[in-house]
Amino acid sequence: EKPAQNDIISSILEITENDFNDQELSIVSIGQQLSYHPKYLSHLFKKEMGVGFSEYLRDKRINYARTLFDHGINSIKNVALLSGFNDPLYFSNVFKKVTGTSPKQYLQKQDTQA
Repeated sequence: EKPAQNDIISSILEITENDFNDQELSIVSIGQQLSYHPKYLSHLFKKEMGVGFSEYLRDKRINYARTLFDHGINSIKNVALLSGFNDPLYFSNVFKKVTGTSPKQYLQKQDTQA
């Protein structure tokens, strides 16, 4: 039983790694790909990873956004889209919630460090 669950987690992680910047990605879409009920996957993921899938995905997207900012992309709208957010305002709110600083402030800090 356990190895099969690990395979499922590996599959979820792999799909997330490849598709995290797809705005449509969700535990539901992954459930469809893997032919598992999203509730089951959600429960399994949280149990194995110690964090909910949406939180995991959110953090992955925000870390990617930071990487883009760090590499000199300074359009918040573009970074939002490239990171899997379709709404730059929502992205800014999530970014601030996760990092403690708004994308704008983050970029200003980059400028002073450069």
